[in-house]
Amino acid sequence: MTPSLIIYLLPPAIYALLFHFFWGRGYGQMALYLAASILGFAVGVMVARFLHSSWLSLGDVPVLEGSLGALAALLLARRLLM
Repeated sequence: MTPSLIIYLLPPAIYALLFHFFWGRGYGQMALYLAASILGFAVGVMVARFLHSSWLSLGDVPVLEGSLGALAALLLARRLLM
């Protein structure tokens, strides 16, 4: 696996695991949280590239913007499951 791919997948996976630890109920929700987190991270990265901003980057990956996107997607997924 390339380092960029690891950086693209590891933070959303950690965010999904932590989110599921605090608010999850079953394994199905874990899969949903993981998918939402990865999708949100990707959207955050795309927005950062579109706006040409990278406040906190790790290599070529804008981690701050991706993390904000992942958090927004996780909160939306939690809201939809309630």
